[in-house]
Amino acid sequence: MRPTLAIQPEINYLVTGEWWDIMDGTNTEEFTYLHIPVLLRVRLMEEGKIIPVVFAGPAIGFLLKARDQNKDVKAFFDSTDFGADFGVGAEMAAGNMKVLFDLRYYLGLKNVWGGPSFSMYNRSFIFT
Repeated sequence: MRPTLAIQPEINYLVTGEWWDIMDGTNTEEFTYLHIPVLLRVRLMEEGKIIPVVFAGPAIGFLLKARDQNKDVKAFFDSTDFGADFGVGAEMAAGNMKVLFDLRYYLGLKNVWGGPSFSMYNRSFIFT
């Protein structure tokens, strides 16, 4: 049993957002990104019905849409984001195919807010 390495580029459509209570209801924001990570993936076993994996790598995101209470606010945010994906997963045999499960965390390293008053960094858990 020895670990095997692979490079795994991806293209993901990622919708994130936030909400918070305000005096007269709830405020919601939604952000849509084209999320492109390039991961170093390590299979911890060569064979088996369930093969555990770990992975990490850089990711870039391109902002496609930004909405606040159904208003377009894309102009207030930087059009690109940069950060790192890392996580764990499993490969499971399904006949002649494999089923992959991943739980990852995205750590945004770039301030995506375009204004001077505060900073905003993207952070998210992703299950695939």
